[in-house]
Amino acid sequence: FPVTIHPVGYGILPGTSATSTDQITYNEGSTGAVSRILTSRLQDYVSVKDFGAVGDGVTDDRAAIEAAVNAVHAAGGGTVYLPEGTYLIASFSSGYYTVRAKDGVSFIGEGPKSIIKMANGMVSPTQGISFLYDNDNPISNVRYSNFTLDWNGENNPNPATPVGNTTRLGTNGGANNWHADNITFLNPGGHHNIWIAGGGNRNSVTNCVFLNAGRAVAGNTLITDHSSIYTNCDSTVVSNNVFWCSNLNDTVATAIELHGNYTTCTGNVVYGYNQGVIYGASENTGNNTGCTIANNQLIQVIEGVRLHTANTYANDLIDVCDNVIYLRPVTGKVNIGVRFLAQSSVVSKRVSIQDNQIFLSSILSFSTDHAGIRVVDVSDITITGNSIFNFAAYGIFVETVVGGLVSGLIADNLIYGCGTSSTSSLKYGIRVNSGASGAVNTLKISSNVVTAATPYGGTVATTGVSFNNGTFQRLEILDNAITGQSGVSITKDAVEASNVCLVRHVGDENPFNNIKATFGSEYRASKSNRVWKALNTPQNGNSDVWISEEYVTAAPTTGLHQRGIS
Repeated sequence: FPVTIHPVGYGILPGTSATSTDQITYNEGSTGAVSRILTSRLQDYVSVKDFGAVGDGVTDDRAAIEAAVNAVHAAGGGTVYLPEGTYLIASFSSGYYTVRAKDGVSFIGEGPKSIIKMANGMVSPTQGISFLYDNDNPISNVRYSNFTLDWNGENNPNPATPVGNTTRLGTNGGANNWHADNITFLNPGGHHNIWIAGGGNRNSVTNCVFLNAGRAVAGNTLITDHSSIYTNCDSTVVSNNVFWCSNLNDTVATAIELHGNYTTCTGNVVYGYNQGVIYGASENTGNNTGCTIANNQLIQVIEGVRLHTANTYANDLIDVCDNVIYLRPVTGKVNIGVRFLAQSSVVSKRVSIQDNQIFLSSILSFSTDHAGIRVVDVSDITITGNSIFNFAAYGIFVETVVGGLVSGLIADNLIYGCGTSSTSSLKYGIRVNSGASGAVNTLKISSNVVTAATPYGGTVATTGVSFNNGTFQRLEILDNAITGQSGVSITKDAVEASNVCLVRHVGDENPFNNIKATFGSEYRASKSNRVWKALNTPQNGNSDVWISEEYVTAAPTTGLHQRGIS
């Protein structure tokens, strides 16, 4: 074709002509750039418009987009380019596939104005919908970036009998180096927005926006199982995404659901979902090792972070830290900030929950499960530096059911206004339960601040730190500041089974009837500053025998001084 102008960098002199792009060279122009044949340069990106896509929001562009993807795949892989425009998808290639993903084929737009939009009525009672998805084959070495995917959920409601594979982008056949970034998902009414499953590693979802998914989309009230992002691959990164649900009365289930080893979930903002983040072992991934959930903002959710086991599979090396979790109360629902849920008879290990801020705005209905942090069957647990506000039953609750707690530390937490329940037996700042099959070997609870202030009303917590039932081998309860409550409570069964129960505590006027401890323990009255010390007795080294400090050197074994009365 003749060229009569001089494009910058294309090596054409004014007035000369060429009959094909093979005769034209291109040079980017910067230092170190090399000249290339223009044909090669143009093939770096294949535009959907090269195959007839219009982008006017009226024409069905599905076949043209699919042809572009297939052509790049046939050529050995590369990138399909989506210019600005609204590209309507109004038909299927087969089954629920509109445009089927291809291994090695990336798809990149120009930004929010590069729009893929589903036509009305694409979801039927027997068929869902997908875009750039493959249920059977691995999809690796791809990047999907910089476009808007409008699922048009109001006009594609989920049917009465939910169908699978609705509103999906991703793969079920495995993925390596699968990446999605800067995609806006509008009004997806089905089960999942991004689904990366079937094994693989080094995948990521970053800087994406999810607006009004699942039940939050008008007309999709029948959807019950939704995760905006679901992955069961290893080394997955989910970071800096925004999940937004504007309808708090009819919300979606989960923003981020992760399975697999060495996953990272950081910097995400979740608003209005039921659960913010779920991570756990599964039948597909087996035992999971390594997960970091950090620096996320989980706002107006019912449950912040849920960790769980599955069947015979457990978790190891989990770090939940520096998150802001603000829970909204819903009648009949359980509010928990961070929860480790044992769904099977296995014990997980090495779980750290640190430096989180966990708030419950108010309490509409009481549940015995309401807690800032609740952990079941973890052998090595660290809970430190958290700020926990206004939970009905417990600030922190650690429990062993089928497996023992080998080593635990609960320290430097601020627990404010918790235990505001209407049930007097369930008002605890910190509670530890040891089940019949799960002994507590070593546990230290130190330097926590537990206050009975109730900014949203309700009664005060009855106990700052409580131990109940089971077998405790070594307990250290040191330097906690507990106000307005009975302080530390250890049941008789628990303390008599304990080898060491060391207490150093500041509380109300005396330690009697609510603290049983071993020799070396100390109790200081906050008002009078009077000190009591525990005696060592023959009964398993434990008793409720305390004496005033002034009588320590000549402590009688009987009489008034034995009970700390001077």
